[in-house]
Amino acid sequence: MADAYVQLPPDGAGKKVDTFELQVGGSTVERQRVLVSDPVPAGPHRAAGGRLLFVEDFADGFAGMYNDGCGSASIDHNIRFNGRPSVRLDPQGNSSTSSATGGNQSLTLAGSAATYTPTSNGTLVGTTTQAGAPAIKTGGVNYIVLNTPAAAGQWPTVSGNSCVLTYTGAVTTGGAGNWTVTFTGVNLLALPGAPEVSVTTANQGTATMAACNPNPNCTGSPLTSGVVFKRRVCDQFSGRFGHSFWFRPTGKSAATSFTSVFTGSLYNRDGVNLWAARCLIQTAVGMNPPGGVWNNDNQILWYITGVSAGFVLVPFAFLTRAAFNQHSWDPVGGTWDRAGGWHYLKLIADFAVTQYVSIQFDEAVYTSMAGQPLYQGIGDTGAKMMHFSVELAMAQSPTRRFWNVAKVTGTQEQ
Repeated sequence: MADAYVQLPPDGAGKKVDTFELQVGGSTVERQRVLVSDPVPAGPHRAAGGRLLFVEDFADGFAGMYNDGCGSASIDHNIRFNGRPSVRLDPQGNSSTSSATGGNQSLTLAGSAATYTPTSNGTLVGTTTQAGAPAIKTGGVNYIVLNTPAAAGQWPTVSGNSCVLTYTGAVTTGGAGNWTVTFTGVNLLALPGAPEVSVTTANQGTATMAACNPNPNCTGSPLTSGVVFKRRVCDQFSGRFGHSFWFRPTGKSAATSFTSVFTGSLYNRDGVNLWAARCLIQTAVGMNPPGGVWNNDNQILWYITGVSAGFVLVPFAFLTRAAFNQHSWDPVGGTWDRAGGWHYLKLIADFAVTQYVSIQFDEAVYTSMAGQPLYQGIGDTGAKMMHFSVELAMAQSPTRRFWNVAKVTGTQEQ
């Protein structure tokens, strides 16, 4: 037997075909050789996607990941997932942000009561007695959050439901100690899971609203003044990757609005800039779901885009049906529930084009951010590696509140 070739004339030119001669049923035949492979893309690349890169399940009682923040990330044998220990994230009383950071502006609801719909194009007025001029973003689409506190006399909406409004213009008048901001082009943002299709404002003069980025927020890059629990993998922006984990708001009152800043991040650096997919979970205090049962256990989900100091948090969903911060394990605070409730988060980013692909929270996969640019941190020259990170920070309060994470997983996606 020997390597050979035969000539086939289907195209009339008789091109040569690579074959191998062998005996089959007493006859000499030629078996064609075929090379099966994936096309080789230009530039750095890994093998085809759909690969599991790592799973951190902490089965041996040790964390292969590490904490790059001022708080602590420690193995927790009391709170277990799938029979294995989890990791407790604890900022340990460090305060990481305040209402003045990250492009957020807190205002008192003013003007007259008004109703907003997805097409209202209305006007909304806010005031502040601060010394310096309020920092209000203009240009493009911007956001106002009416986040309902527990006291009915301070509800910013008649229904008591939290909501997100958009605006296209804002004019600031007045001076130190007496500023007025008039927003124009104001519409209700119809997010998936939003509790209603129109809202009417209430309690002008006492209710508050947060303009621009939410309050508190995680800023563009991870807050090392809290907990930054992560793993690094070397990759030169070769394609799509996923970062998933299970988490639980564990401490008593862990997920209170205006305090907890919890994010999942998947980011990489090229030696000049940072590129990051990030998801912020903001507790929406308030929410009156159908049936009139008061529920302060809901969230607004945000993803981060923009550049450095001009970063923008974009809301993409309300979560109104499932329990969130229930059944705490906090012996010091007098709560002893080890079972609790776990939630799932997965981010997928395409680093070859530095864009979002999708974000999954629990059972729902969201794609409104697909194709949107990742956050770009200009001049961030840290480690040139891909980071799979979970972050917890606390704002405006030294109270100890901790969350747990489990089964942190990195994947290469198709």
